[in-house]
Amino acid sequence: MGPPLLPTPLFLLLLLPAGSNTAAAAGDGCSVGTGCDLALGSYLVGTDQNATYIGQLFGLGDNYRLLQPYNPGRPNLDYILVGDRVNVSFACRCLARPTDPAATYLAGSFPHQVVTGQTYTSIAAQYNNLTV
Repeated sequence: MGPPLLPTPLFLLLLLPAGSNTAAAAGDGCSVGTGCDLALGSYLVGTDQNATYIGQLFGLGDNYRLLQPYNPGRPNLDYILVGDRVNVSFACRCLARPTDPAATYLAGSFPHQVVTGQTYTSIAAQYNNLTV
């Protein structure tokens, strides 16, 4: 019998509108159920990373070429260097915390399958090069 299956956590990327203030950062910034179909983040390519890795990290499987429309200045995703930035797309939604439904946040989530031996810190480190 294999190890028990762990639930797939979702990593939330909090988005703050330009000119946001402390109130928006603390929540109260959107209406639950609203959001956007397309948001863009910028991923800084690290050592031993390529477009396939980035595509898998953001739920594209092996089809990293789906990143191409969001990277028009990069004609060839097969050739990226450490320190390059690759734009990634995701949907965002207005979410509320279960413990405080009045506090809302505009956020994107990225499903991640947890494997034995991973910790919150090791998983979060995979996403540390993402900015919005």
